[in-house]
Amino acid sequence: DFKAAYGIVQNRRLWSLYGNGQLTWHEVESISELNLFVAQIVGDLSRQIDSLHGLGWSARNTASYAESLSLYEEALTLIRNNLSEAEDRDLIRDLTFREFFILTEIGILHADLAQYDKAIGFLEESLEKSILYDETYTAPALHGNIYSNKVFQGFALYNIGIVHLRRGNSELGL
Repeated sequence: DFKAAYGIVQNRRLWSLYGNGQLTWHEVESISELNLFVAQIVGDLSRQIDSLHGLGWSARNTASYAESLSLYEEALTLIRNNLSEAEDRDLIRDLTFREFFILTEIGILHADLAQYDKAIGFLEESLEKSILYDETYTAPALHGNIYSNKVFQGFALYNIGIVHLRRGNSELGL
């Protein structure tokens, strides 16, 4: 079972290199494009989704918001299309985790664009799916992501609060 990330920089490493000032966002984007190409060639679905996320995140951080949204939506479509056909429990589990991860990113992007109703919708969907995931899978997630589903529940709640604060509704925000 060949994984596309072997020999190619994983997203987590890209963020570390960027955070240490060793890469620019445009370099992160170039590497993510290469990652996506390799993942598509070898059929590594998880790395395709990760690479689309990396490209979307890079686009968001270079103020290319429409491109970022398009990339996140492409990742979400890829997830949902494969979830509807998946029979393997481990694949379903991995895709379900990635789904609420991407939903959170889309919600944050809509919040950044002051599209608060859309932001709340995506963040609440992410929260609901992460709670369901937690109820369905008692063991830790199988993916290589450093975050647990509990972290994403907190992250979704945090961002829902931020959206309400930005709207001027401090009671709901807190």
